[in-house]
Amino acid sequence: LNAALRDSGIPYTRYRLRGYRPRYFHMAAKVKPMPDYIPEEVLTAVEVALRGAYDFTSRSFAAPVFASEVIATMQGVPGVEAVVLDSLYLGGVADRNDALLAETASVTDGAELLMLHPGPLDHLEVLS
Repeated sequence: LNAALRDSGIPYTRYRLRGYRPRYFHMAAKVKPMPDYIPEEVLTAVEVALRGAYDFTSRSFAAPVFASEVIATMQGVPGVEAVVLDSLYLGGVADRNDALLAETASVTDGAELLMLHPGPLDHLEVLS
């Protein structure tokens, strides 16, 4: 990227290229499947949708994560009737936050990129 900018850019234009800082969030939720759907398949589809929506290729640098968009992602999966988001947090103690904020780039560091932690979710279970 640096070579492409240097070779194709305007000569003598100053720029600074920085990396990014990965930061992972955790979450837990309960999902109520529609009656005609197999609960385990719905839970699997919800996790696939979450992992796709919050991976490296789907996120923007310094973009926040809102509880409402996490809920909307789960609610958009076929077979989901209702969702309860139990927790949404960055490291530390599990808590239910409405928004997780990412830091923007600084003079010395690149911006944060908020992504869903690659390990198991705190829980994703059927809402009874």
